[in-house]
Amino acid sequence: MMVRLLYKARASYAYLPEIIVKMRAGGVSTNGLRNSLILNNEIVSACKLNGLDTSLFRVMLKLPRKLIEYWKRPRGL
Repeated sequence: MMVRLLYKARASYAYLPEIIVKMRAGGVSTNGLRNSLILNNEIVSACKLNGLDTSLFRVMLKLPRKLIEYWKRPRGL
């Protein structure tokens, strides 16, 4: 949806210098390598469908950052 709004429809946006959403690490996107590959393939397909040039390699470049988030998350939540 964000690709369609920002890239295709050229919707305007503005930077807000405040936190309006706080998201926790975890969920389906960090639930195992198999789920990660499936979701990242879906991201690549959605980008290509909407005319945005990307590849699975580019999308997978976010994995090191995700691993750091996983290790830094509070335990017991």
